Amino acid sequence: MIQFLFFFTFSIAALAIAAYTDLKERVVKDEITYSMAAVGLLGHLIATILQADVGPFLTCIAATIAAFAFSLLLYKLGVWAGGDVKLFTGIAALNPVNASILARLGAMPAEMFGAIEIPVFFLTLFIFSIFAMLPYGIFLALRRLSRNREHGKKLIRQVWLFAIGLAAIGIAGIAGTALGMAWLAGLLSLAAGTWLLYFLLRLYGMSAILMRKAIRITELKEGEIVAETIVETAQGIERQPEMGVKNLIKHFAVNKMEKAIKQPREIVSSRKARGATQQEIEELKRLVM
Repeated sequence: MIQFLFFFTFSIAALAIAAYTDLKERVVKDEITYSMAAVGLLGHLIATILQADVGPFLTCIAATIAAFAFSLLLYKLGVWAGGDVKLFTGIAALNPVNASILARLGAMPAEMFGAIEIPVFFLTLFIFSIFAMLPYGIFLALRRLSRNREHGKKLIRQVWLFAIGLAAIGIAGIAGTALGMAWLAGLLSLAAGTWLLYFLLRLYGMSAILMRKAIRITELKEGEIVAETIVETAQGIERQPEMGVKNLIKHFAVNKMEKAIKQPREIVSSRKARGATQQEIEELKRLVM
């Protein structure tokens, strides 16, 4: 119990410091993330020695390696920045398993929130972090949407056209309720849930446009994520369209597989969560000004 409480307390303190430095300096220092990983590995090694059980250290090693590999994949895909990889790995080293501190302290029922002795806590943390950020993301998108009448009307039109089709299902559900057919009445709930999911998906697809802000290249700052990927080709400096599913299908349809796979030299990318580096900004200014 003491070791779990120590790792939990250290994690909260380290994350609080990391959040403070991130807000103040827009970067989480390596000293914080490296110390988290070091304390986690060393602490579980000490626990292994004191308990004469190799389990704690092996579990810590497995969780740390798995979390690093998972984070590195997200980094390669441009979803995370380098600091996110190190921070997530440090958390996994400190908390390889879900020790369920609140359940151990009696604040939650152990039957429902008991400890899980499998080194996959980092995946649980990742999934719940996404759900935790959803309301804030929806709030930001709706706020921007309220200031953009053109896209607001477009979204309303798309949602209402979809809602017309679901209305028929809703009417069938009401009729089913009146007739005592529970399976038909369930269609009403299904229609409402489907409509909400469709609305959120449309809002998510539009958020990439709503969150954009037009600025001059001279105003671009380090760490800001550019809206377009800029590449250098034989023809000069070009804006590269996002290589989504539609563009891939288009390339394949006209037998341009080489273009779909081969990428020109990238100057600055919109797909990297770390944003633009100072070196990329300077090169961009030099090439286009």
